[in-house]
Amino acid sequence: HISNLKEFIPAQWNLDWQKLETESSLYRELSKKDFKNVMEFWRINEKSIPTWACFAKKVLIFLPSSAPVERIFSLLKRNFCETQLH
Repeated sequence: HISNLKEFIPAQWNLDWQKLETESSLYRELSKKDFKNVMEFWRINEKSIPTWACFAKKVLIFLPSSAPVERIFSLLKRNFCETQLH
C-alpha cells in the first residue's frame, strides 16, 4: 500500500498521501498501457494523475542505482503489479 512508501520519502517532499491513494487506481490502469519510455508516460498522463506525476518527478531525479530509490520502485512494483488481487 501507499503507506509503505512513507518510510522512504523525505518529509520535505510534502506529498499529499490521500491524493496519492485516490489516484492510485487510475495510475494502475494507465500504467498497463504501452509507452515508449517512462518520460512519455508522465508527459501524457501528468494532468490525469498530478499527485503521482509530482511524486515521479521527485523520484526520477535520483540516480537509478541509489538504494533508497530502488526500494521505492520495488515497493511500487509489489503494490501495483498486474497480479495484485486488490
